[in-house]
Amino acid sequence: MIDERPKLADITAGPEFTSKFFSGAPWQPSAPSLSLYQQRGDSLCMGLNGVLTTASRRSQPGLLPLLPGSAPFYVEFTVRLSGNNRDHWPAVWLMPIEHDLRQSDREVGDPPKYERWLELDVDEGGFHNGPHGVAISWKGIWPHYERQISANDKDQPVLFDRTRWHRFGLSYDPKTLTARWWLDGVERKSAGPPFIPQIARKHRFFLIMSAASHAKRLPFEMCVSSVKAFA
Repeated sequence: MIDERPKLADITAGPEFTSKFFSGAPWQPSAPSLSLYQQRGDSLCMGLNGVLTTASRRSQPGLLPLLPGSAPFYVEFTVRLSGNNRDHWPAVWLMPIEHDLRQSDREVGDPPKYERWLELDVDEGGFHNGPHGVAISWKGIWPHYERQISANDKDQPVLFDRTRWHRFGLSYDPKTLTARWWLDGVERKSAGPPFIPQIARKHRFFLIMSAASHAKRLPFEMCVSSVKAFA
């Protein structure tokens, strides 16, 4: 469904729906400046506070398709960082486009303003010395959400070198409500219910790449050479 090598020309900071990638997520009040993104050879790099998504800030898909939760899919990001400091918080992840300001992420019969959605974090950095994949089942009424998290990654004795290229992957099976995490083509772990809720089958997921900080706001670059999705 998706086979991209992101480029500067593919990004917009506006609300247009005719782009492959959008600067800023639907829940952000303003879009990060396009100056945060630089072309480095065949890869696209973003600085601290950069956020790229495949859905506009109006919660509308662009030129790249959404991944339907009613069908199996596999998504993969090839990423490296400019440094290994634990303050760096790179993330490649998926969110349902139904989790919007209209609160479309709910079941029939739910109370007003009640929401349910699945967040799939393919990888996040800085939590420990290794890759970190998470499934989070969210539900409730803002700001009092409840969540169930399947974060069973363990610290590694040797620091995971994020300055090298790595392929972070996630596969999803709606029949068994199972997600599996992959690193450089090797399966690492899996999660199922209750961390993968039934409403995931009704979701349509978009892709997110972000470069944040855990606390100190140390500058760094997160480079992405390819983004792929199969269904």
